[in-house]
Amino acid sequence: PIGPAYSGGGGGPGSKLVVFNASSDWTGDYASAGVAAIELDVKNLTNEVLSIRLELEGTGGALVSREAQSLAALADWTHLRIPIAPGDLTGASDVAAVLAHVTKIRIMHNPNPTTSSQVPSIAAQIGIDNVTTAPVPEPSLPLLTGAGLLVLAAIRRRPR
Repeated sequence: PIGPAYSGGGGGPGSKLVVFNASSDWTGDYASAGVAAIELDVKNLTNEVLSIRLELEGTGGALVSREAQSLAALADWTHLRIPIAPGDLTGASDVAAVLAHVTKIRIMHNPNPTTSSQVPSIAAQIGIDNVTTAPVPEPSLPLLTGAGLLVLAAIRRRPR
């Protein structure tokens, strides 16, 4: 987890709601580390509905989360999980290259899956706390058991 809540945005006319972190705690090889998602608690401090996305900047460019997480106007603390598997990201950059060498992450309001250079202007503030990475989930025991039973059934039905 990273320190206390951060309130960002609302810097005057034409402002964009973009919060970034380029510290060594948040850079590196996300693919080898098995990072599947970024989880965070967010509080909407304004009367605007927000579309929260994550942008990962790295070798060769930037990628943005395909699906926005909607945050209701004046929403109290809400836990968000933003998946960052290759299929969850979009952009013109090489997904494998970016995930292997993340140099900066951004949390932003953007109704469209475009990079932070194309974020719309908005007068808004958010609180952010408890930002963590989430690992790729291990297969569950029931899923593995079910798969094993299917294999046994297929072997049993095969003609001899």
